[in-house]
Amino acid sequence: MRRGISVEAVVANLTRQSHLVEENGVRVQKLGSWGTISRKPFTPTLPLQLRRKDVDLIHIHLANPMATISALLARPSAPIVVTYHMDIVKQRRFLTFFRPFLHRFLDRVERIIATLASLH
Repeated sequence: MRRGISVEAVVANLTRQSHLVEENGVRVQKLGSWGTISRKPFTPTLPLQLRRKDVDLIHIHLANPMATISALLARPSAPIVVTYHMDIVKQRRFLTFFRPFLHRFLDRVERIIATLASLH
């Protein structure tokens, strides 16, 4: 806890095991993944974790379909801020299915921070 702020990260673990670690003074809840969908970890416990957390703010990095759908399912009471790093571009079939969920999610977030990607 620095400056009176407590930070906890919830991330996907590359194995099925979930566990809590501390890295650089930050609690990191690593949730077990059950494989991947469209190259992203499938973490079925994420909606439950988002619902259980008593936090002031949730920050989600996109593109992350699992986090997007999990936040829609969990309906957390805390405001959500999104850092939008990139669109889904290679998995066009998946994007066709996913786009309505993404739009619904983005309509509900408090703020969107867009990053500028280099095209080199």
